[in-house]
Amino acid sequence: MLTPAKKFDLPTEVISNELVAENHYLLSCSCPEIAESALPGQFIHVLISQGSGLLLRRPFTIYTVESDQITMLY
Repeated sequence: MLTPAKKFDLPTEVISNELVAENHYLLSCSCPEIAESALPGQFIHVLISQGSGLLLRRPFTIYTVESDQITMLY
């Protein structure tokens, strides 16, 4: 039986947002608390902290996890 994934609501720092192909980017964020238990293929919801309260969280799939950072391909 699978155990539920941990739930976090943490600020993270964007390390890079790299263009890897036309209209495809790799977004890397530093967040040791999430990277500790995250696996590629799992989803995270991203909320931009600066901006109006009208923006909703957006789901992203975790592409890779390395030490204290997670990377998403979008």
